[in-house]
Amino acid sequence: MKNIYLSIIIVLLTAISYGQNYNLGFENWSGTTAFTSLSASSIGLNCHPYLLQNAETVFMAGSVPDNQIVDAWSARVYGIMRTTDAYSGNYAAIISMWYHGSKGIMALGSTENTYVEIPKVKLNSKIYGVSGFYKYQVDSFVANDTFKKHSLLHIVTYQNVGGIAQQLTHDSLTYAKTDIYQPFSLPINYPDTSVVPDSVSIWFESKGYGSGGTSCELAHFLTLDELQFHYAPLSTEKNQLKANLKIFPNPAKDIINVSYQDNLEITGIQLLDTSGKVVKIYRSTNRELDVSGMSSGIYLLNIQTNQGSINEKIWIR
Repeated sequence: MKNIYLSIIIVLLTAISYGQNYNLGFENWSGTTAFTSLSASSIGLNCHPYLLQNAETVFMAGSVPDNQIVDAWSARVYGIMRTTDAYSGNYAAIISMWYHGSKGIMALGSTENTYVEIPKVKLNSKIYGVSGFYKYQVDSFVANDTFKKHSLLHIVTYQNVGGIAQQLTHDSLTYAKTDIYQPFSLPINYPDTSVVPDSVSIWFESKGYGSGGTSCELAHFLTLDELQFHYAPLSTEKNQLKANLKIFPNPAKDIINVSYQDNLEITGIQLLDTSGKVVKIYRSTNRELDVSGMSSGIYLLNIQTNQGSINEKIWIR
């Protein structure tokens, strides 16, 4: 599945260590200062008008090294954009193809050139998967715009054997097209559940597989926000979270009650409609959520906690 023009490149892996602040909401951008939208700059995009008001490229800040664009991550200078169209908070990250199908990459850790080098990062605990929220918007002006072009997430784990890092697992997720934020998750499939990896590589990419260029200079926009690293099996983690968190009644009319144990810390509560639009935001300390005045129908209640997030389908009468 490698681009035939890049098949001779050997992917080097460098071992690095990071603290636990991985900037998973993409709020901290070290290579840029004040946000400048594309419409307010001298650079315009004829292909994707959505970006003009909602995104900026690193061109706005001049030449920025790959490992100095977004805190805790390395990113291709011409394949990364900051956007104010965030799932939550102020910003999200966009990874795009940028030149005749050349891949855009954003990888956890520090490297001088993500095109040929994906970092290895030492984590303090065994990782079981990655989840978050995404959009994947695809330009399709001509047939070749979509032929063999995808956006993906990769997770690779390693174990040190005799001083050599040996690959344990490689899991990948190919994103489906969506114009609204959707949740995603990618579990790590360990063949031996007792094994503990020494390091991990996590990266996102938008790329074409030797299928030629696109009709747009920038294309295939993978927007990411509110990532989570999971340190327990995703199924076990979700079951435990549901056991610690009760949401009732459902169906609801005026009030939704949220009950949870003292060891659970709520960090955010949002109510979304079926299109994925946030229609109401509640204080994280609220245990009674007012839904009076809401139109009857199906909604999604997203509750973010220190143990992960949960999405509960709610019927408001």
